[in-house]
Amino acid sequence: QRGSTEALAAVAGSQYDPAAIRNRYIVPVDGGEFRFTHALVRDAIYDTLLGPVRRNLHARAAAYFAGRDLPLHARHLALAGDPGASDAYRAAAALAMDMAAFDLAAELAAAGLTLSPQPATVSDLALMQGRALASLGQTQDAIAAFGRAIQSAGDGVSRARAEIALASALRVVERSDEAFQLLAEAETRLENTEALSDLADLWSL
Repeated sequence: QRGSTEALAAVAGSQYDPAAIRNRYIVPVDGGEFRFTHALVRDAIYDTLLGPVRRNLHARAAAYFAGRDLPLHARHLALAGDPGASDAYRAAAALAMDMAAFDLAAELAAAGLTLSPQPATVSDLALMQGRALASLGQTQDAIAAFGRAIQSAGDGVSRARAEIALASALRVVERSDEAFQLLAEAETRLENTEALSDLADLWSL
């Protein structure tokens, strides 16, 4: 419902006219920010936009937020119908994981998974979703996400990484026999690879 006038100007381009916005009392501008007077006003304006116009504006917004706000960049790409949206969600979820923002990471990964991305991207997103859910204590949901990551994995290392993560979650719910079996399978996949970090995780677990 609010944003910066800089972002608004970037999206509107040559049509940006702050004086006209103020005079209509639709979007008050104050201190470099604008705010819709009510969410219903925002929604009504948005609903009047034709599909191609709407997608074009979302694409402009995505370009503006690239490098500034990865979650907003990904969301606008998705609303613009851009095929790169799932990869943008993956990058945004990874950043959220690095910042220990596990709720946000799980949300972003789930959003990316709704876009029917390539199997390798599905595996990465599901793995991040599972790790975020595990960090939030939602172990059963994490187990389901790790299972999806395994099914979509495109190579042995990716599959092994997901198997190690699933084994860790199974340990929490005392399914140790299954966990050890997964670790044995993952170790076989990682033989003669350079995935030393993954092997370290496996042996530590």
